Amino acid sequence: METLRSRQTAALKQLLNLNQPFTQSLAVEPTWKLLIFDGYGQDIISPLLNVKQLREAGVTLHMLGLILELVSSLQDLPVPSKVPSDSGTFLWTSRAGGFLDLHLNSQRETLPDVPAVYFVSPTESNIQIICNDLRKSMYDSYYFNMIYPLPRPLLEDLALSAVEGEIVQQVQKVTDQFLAFISLEDDLFMLSRYSQTSPYSFFALNNPSASDESMNKIISSIANGLFSICITLGVVPIIKCPKNNAAERKLDQKIRDNLRDARNNLFTQENVRASHLNIHRPVLVIADRSLDLSTMLHHTWTYQAMIADILVWFF
Repeated sequence: METLRSRQTAALKQLLNLNQPFTQSLAVEPTWKLLIFDGYGQDIISPLLNVKQLREAGVTLHMLGLILELVSSLQDLPVPSKVPSDSGTFLWTSRAGGFLDLHLNSQRETLPDVPAVYFVSPTESNIQIICNDLRKSMYDSYYFNMIYPLPRPLLEDLALSAVEGEIVQQVQKVTDQFLAFISLEDDLFMLSRYSQTSPYSFFALNNPSASDESMNKIISSIANGLFSICITLGVVPIIKCPKNNAAERKLDQKIRDNLRDARNNLFTQENVRASHLNIHRPVLVIADRSLDLSTMLHHTWTYQAMIADILVWFF
C-alpha cells in the first residue's frame, strides 16, 4: 500500500534521475551528478534516502552549497571534526548516515563536466547564490528543483544570470516540485524541522506582537505545505475547519485556482506523479489548538496519539 512517505521518496528519486521515471536496473548506468541542497532540502531528504540510495541514483557528491540559510542554524549541528586538508572543509555526520561536505567559505570548485541537480527553497538569498553559479558557469548542466513554487521575479533573475553567463543552453529544467513537507513516518509529516524559533509553534501562531506581514508569511507557508501534500497524494481533499480559518482560505484558493487552470492543472491524470490520481476524496481537518488547550496536556502536539486513542476503531 502506498503512503505519503513512499510517494515523496518516489518523487525525490525521480528528481535525482533528472526528472525522468526512476528505474533501478543493473543494466542501466545512472547519470552521475552533483546534488546541491539547502537546509530545508536536507531536512526533506534525510529521513527518506541514505547515502547508498543516493549513490544508486547517481549522486557522486551531495553538499550544502547554499550557505547563507544555514549560518543561523549551525548551532543545531553536531560538533564538526576537521579534515586534514588545506581546503577548510568540515564534515558533519548527517541524519542520512553519511557525510555532508560543508564549505564554510561558500566557495565551491568549478566542475565544468558534471551536471548539477539543485533541490532548494526559492528564497531570495538562495536564488542569488544560484545566479552567481550561473554567471561563473560552474557546472556542465543545471537542473533546478524548487521545493515550492518559484516566484516570477526570481525566475527572471535566474534567466538574466543564465544570459549573462552565456549558458542558457545548459539550463535544462526549472521545476516546482511541491515537496514542502518532511515525512517522518508512513503517514506522519511535519512542515518544518523543530527549533526554538519555529514559526509553527503555538507561541508564534498566537503571538500578539506578531506583525500582519509575518503572520501572512506563516499562513502562506502552511498553505504551501498542505498544498504540496495534496499534489503528492494526487487528491483534492474535503476541508473541515473552524469558520474564517486563514490557512484553510489560502489552501482552498490554491486548489480552486489550480483546478480552473486547464493548462497547468496539477490534479489531472497526466500531471499527477506516476499517474497516482486518487478519485477518493479524503477529509482534511484543520484544528485550532487555542480552542482545545486541555488536549495538549493529554496528547502530543501532532494529535497522533489522540487519533490513535479515539479513531483506531474506525480504521
